[in-house]
Amino acid sequence: MISRATRKKLKSLFPPKLYRTLRVLSRIPISLFACIRCDLLNGRSRHFLRETASRLFHGTVYLGPEHYRFYRNVVENVIQPETIVFDVGANDGWFAKILDRFGKSKRLRIISYEPLQSQQEDLLACKQVIPRYSYEQCALSSKVGEMVIHEYATSGLSSLKDLEPTAYDNAIYDTTLVAEYPVEVRTLDDEIRRLGIDDTSRIAVKIDVQGLELEVLQSAASTLARSNTYCIVIELMNKKKYENQALSREIMCYLFERGYIIHDL
Repeated sequence: MISRATRKKLKSLFPPKLYRTLRVLSRIPISLFACIRCDLLNGRSRHFLRETASRLFHGTVYLGPEHYRFYRNVVENVIQPETIVFDVGANDGWFAKILDRFGKSKRLRIISYEPLQSQQEDLLACKQVIPRYSYEQCALSSKVGEMVIHEYATSGLSSLKDLEPTAYDNAIYDTTLVAEYPVEVRTLDDEIRRLGIDDTSRIAVKIDVQGLELEVLQSAASTLARSNTYCIVIELMNKKKYENQALSREIMCYLFERGYIIHDL
């Protein structure tokens, strides 16, 4: 039986549905597990067990089958060696962990941007274990200055924009507002100049900023015009979840007009 301390750790690591499944598995005698051959399980079951073990023993990000395929394809087949990756909206550093997991041989330089105070400890931990990793405690948007961030209990919902009251299912996400505070805001173009990155450097950008996607792209007008900015990984929404946010069609049109095409979904 899993101890109370371990249960508490698992509960903090996994989504509620996955945690409940692990609780059930923890009650099965360990001898039964020894009788299960992995190749006799179906694909999704094998994936679940392998990802769960990887999360528990190696600290990797748990990826469902679709996300696993997508991110492995992007990192292994799209992102090139010696690329500078701008991780905008890093949260706890999950994307940097994925890059490190699938792209260890590519010697990527990863720079994360995350204004949430609650995530700085996790980002510091990433810096200690991921080579060539750094982070900035600030947000990126189209205007330099200061803005108020709204931090929710499910930290991945936090945004510089107000959350629509019925945007998320409260049975899955905790939309309780836990804090609001001012944060520094920069532009990506300014960051490129500050870091002294020239036209010979390969650049990839990941954007996951909860309703602020278009503003981040607008902050990178000069960066997107560079031929060496060859990859953008971006979260898009088809339904309005934040006030005054741009939806997927508007964002895709913005990128199409600048010469980008869809590689994978």
